[in-house]
Amino acid sequence: SGTTILGKTLGKHKDIKYLNERRDLWHKAYPEFDIWNGNITNSKLFANKTDINIKKNNLLQKLLFREQVLGNATILLEKLPINNFRLDFLNSSFPKAKYIYLTRNGLEVSASIEKRIKNKNWFTQNKYALLQKFYNKHYKIFNCNTFSDIEKGMWEWKMSIDQSDQFFKTLNSQAFIHLSYTDLTETP
Repeated sequence: SGTTILGKTLGKHKDIKYLNERRDLWHKAYPEFDIWNGNITNSKLFANKTDINIKKNNLLQKLLFREQVLGNATILLEKLPINNFRLDFLNSSFPKAKYIYLTRNGLEVSASIEKRIKNKNWFTQNKYALLQKFYNKHYKIFNCNTFSDIEKGMWEWKMSIDQSDQFFKTLNSQAFIHLSYTDLTETP
């Protein structure tokens, strides 16, 4: 859907270390963020600044900094789509962070999710139940149990994009760049 190719492209720069969905680093510091492991009893989809734990944050910062040093880079570029549900947490944890907000075609994203659902590697363990809980708390429009796989992809994409749209509307414009995937591919 665009974020991986953008990350890989930017990661070609000698000063940038690109981390593509390194959930393991996040889970070492915040095990409760592992919504894909059935052994985590208190897993969390959504997090904000009230969820910050200083000790865990210090570990997370060390783990990410280690990756940057190992990559011999001055910039660490990290991509983890589930963090759309944790942007306030992320911004409070890393107040000097800069963001790339990539607008993608929702139907393409949904089709990508649909393929992963069919391969049984998308809504594993607690993820789907946590998305339903989040949906019921924030939307309450219709029953999300009767969706087809493509509709589930649209459903998740809609919630994810709502979270990022709300966040970037309140963020200082100097802290992010907004790109369209279509513009990126047509005018790189």
